[in-house]
Amino acid sequence: MKKFLQVFLSANLIVGMLAGCGAQPSATSSAGGNTTASATTGAKTIRIAAVDPQVPLDMQKTFSIIMRLTDNVAESLVSEQKDGTLAPLLLEQLPTLSDDKQTYSFTLKSGVKFHDGSILTSDDVKYSLERLVKEKSMSSLMQYVTGYDAMEKGTAAVLSGIKVVDKTHFTITLTKAYSPFVSVLSTPYTAIYPKAACEAAGDKWGVKTLIGTGPFKLDSYTS
Repeated sequence: MKKFLQVFLSANLIVGMLAGCGAQPSATSSAGGNTTASATTGAKTIRIAAVDPQVPLDMQKTFSIIMRLTDNVAESLVSEQKDGTLAPLLLEQLPTLSDDKQTYSFTLKSGVKFHDGSILTSDDVKYSLERLVKEKSMSSLMQYVTGYDAMEKGTAAVLSGIKVVDKTHFTITLTKAYSPFVSVLSTPYTAIYPKAACEAAGDKWGVKTLIGTGPFKLDSYTS
């Protein structure tokens, strides 16, 4: 059964989302605030009171209240549980770590689909994490990934520390051991976007288009 999520912000920000992968919408917002959901089956409504930040729904470009919305649309590789532990989300399991504690090996879940029907691949992961550096806002999250300095300065187009092995396997190498790195990959800023759709949308990404793998699909965004 299709479920609808409509989020109303105080400055007439309206976001309509359709159920994507069958996950159940939460009746409470992890970011707090006034949030309600209907108790009936069928149509569901969540209302969040906040000042319209007048920014795109793209967490790689900004830090704001919009993560309440984007967390329902786009997902990161890892999720943080209520008890503070980490669990694989788009991964088969948490990454394995090399003996020198600097290289993480990842395996994506097979067959995960974005809302546009395209299949999640390692190329989408590499693209999304490199895009985070290019967008500057929260690029420091990738500061320990090999090649970060060159890419942040604009002298390199890619993060050399991210290597695609095949469609579902990739590695990330750091310049030094950094134990919180997997936690970094659970943040909204490291959400994984479909490369082809994001590139095609250009400046309209997060305004007219926002595609992810989450339980809700962006239907419209009116500022």
